[in-house]
Amino acid sequence: MPETSLTSLIEKYLHLQEQKRKKKIRTLKKETIFAIVLVLVASFATDYFFSIDLGLLYAILAIAYLIYTMITRYNKYKSEYTESFIRPLMKHLIPAFDYSPKEVVKRELVVNSGIYPTKFNIFKGEDLFSGKIQGVNLGFSEVSVANEEKSRGSNKRSAPKYFLQGLFFYMQGNFNHYHPFYIRTINTTISIHAKAKGPFDFKKKIRLDHKDWVTRFELFVDDDNSQIPEVSLELFTRLQRLEELLMSVTPLAHIALSVKPHFISIALQPIKIFEPPILKNALEHQEKLECNLQIIEELISLREFFAN
Repeated sequence: MPETSLTSLIEKYLHLQEQKRKKKIRTLKKETIFAIVLVLVASFATDYFFSIDLGLLYAILAIAYLIYTMITRYNKYKSEYTESFIRPLMKHLIPAFDYSPKEVVKRELVVNSGIYPTKFNIFKGEDLFSGKIQGVNLGFSEVSVANEEKSRGSNKRSAPKYFLQGLFFYMQGNFNHYHPFYIRTINTTISIHAKAKGPFDFKKKIRLDHKDWVTRFELFVDDDNSQIPEVSLELFTRLQRLEELLMSVTPLAHIALSVKPHFISIALQPIKIFEPPILKNALEHQEKLECNLQIIEELISLREFFAN
C-alpha cells in the first residue's frame, strides 16, 4: 500500500474529525456554563428563598447534570470517532480484518500466552480486529488485565495490580518448527508489576551473548530440559523496530513475545492506539496515529516471518 495514500487518507479524516471535535467542545462549553449558572442560582436562592439543604440539593443536581453530560458526550464522540474514522481507516489498511469496537480478545487467549497469571478478576478491553491471512488467524485489541484483592481484615479491595494495559496481538497457526520461548524487553522505568513477575509458562532464563541484545532483551524457555531456541537476528531486529516505534509514542515501552507451537502472542504496553483526540487539535494527532498504524503493520508482518 503506498504510504502517500494512507497519509492523505489520514489527513482527510482528521480534518473532518477536527470539525466534529470543535463542535462538541462548543456544545460542552455551553452546557458547562449552563450548569455553573444553575449552581449560582441555587446559591442565590439559598440566601433569599430556600433552606440551605434545598439549595445544596440544587447545586448537587447541577453538578451531577454536568458530569452526566460530559460522560454522555464523550461516549457519543468516541462512538462517532470509531465509526466515521477508525473503521474506514483500518479497512483501508487491513481490508481482510473484521472490526468489533466494543469487543475484546478472548480471555483464554491472554491466559494461553503464558505471560500472565492465570487468575485475575479484572479483564476488559475494546476495539477488536480479527481476520485470517493464508491460513493463520490473527487478531488484536486493547486489553486491561489486573487483579484486585481484598485488604486483610477488611472487605475493602486494594488498588488493582495491572499486568497488562495495552495492545494484545495474537496469531493461531502451525508454528511447530519453533520450540516454545518468550522474549521481553528490558525497561527499568516501567513498574515491576506490569511484568507480572512472570513469565509463568517459561521458567528458565537463557543468557544472550549478543552485546546489543543482552542490554535490551530477556529470553526464557519453558523448562530446564527445553531445547535452546534458535532466535534469529531478524527477529530481534523486528522487536527493536517495534520498541522504537512504541517509545516514540510512550517512553514506558514494554514488549512481551510468547511463541508456542500453535499460538504466538505479543503484548505492547502502555498504549492506546484508538483513543480519540479531545483537548488537542485532531490534526496534531496525525504523527502519533501514523506511528500507531506502523506498529500494527509491523505486528501483522510477523506472520510472514513465523510462517517461514
